Amino acid sequence: ERKCEDLLYELSLSQENGDTMPGRQDGSTLDEKEWLQLQEAYSEYDQRRELVIKGCRDAQKAAKQAIFALHRGDTQRSAKLITSANECVQRVWQEHVRDT
Repeated sequence: ERKCEDLLYELSLSQENGDTMPGRQDGSTLDEKEWLQLQEAYSEYDQRRELVIKGCRDAQKAAKQAIFALHRGDTQRSAKLITSANECVQRVWQEHVRDT
């Protein structure tokens, strides 16, 4: 999967050379339909990325609280929080990472 920055860089190089798409009179390299497809793909990518970040943040928070509970000697709460952190990580893996 190509990154938007790479694509834009390559497009800028082709425009400097005067290259255009065959049959295009306006000098643009992408037509509007292709551009909308790119925007949709990157929008979906950003949404998935935000969900992964939130899931990881939740897991990290639970792990941090587990460490604090363990320092206070509350091993039962610590164990529950570790389980919660593990569940968060598993959820992120199953929903966002496994099938990519």
